[in-house]
Amino acid sequence: MSNLLEDYGCRVQFSVFECRLKGNTLDELLDKLKPFAGSTDSIRIYQICEDCLKKVVMLGRAQMPEEPGFFLV
Repeated sequence: MSNLLEDYGCRVQFSVFECRLKGNTLDELLDKLKPFAGSTDSIRIYQICEDCLKKVVMLGRAQMPEEPGFFLV
């Protein structure tokens, strides 16, 4: 699953990814993730709006991607 998610975004922690997705790309990713969500695992996707992105606090080496948009973590 991590290889799949790395095709759509970047890993920010061991099991957390940030992805810029719009429209059909989100639907495409959801279809590909469904087989990974079994009875013992779960996948959580959070949409962060542009106003919320302006409030993000980052420490250390964290950097905001150049083109903020829809982020799913």
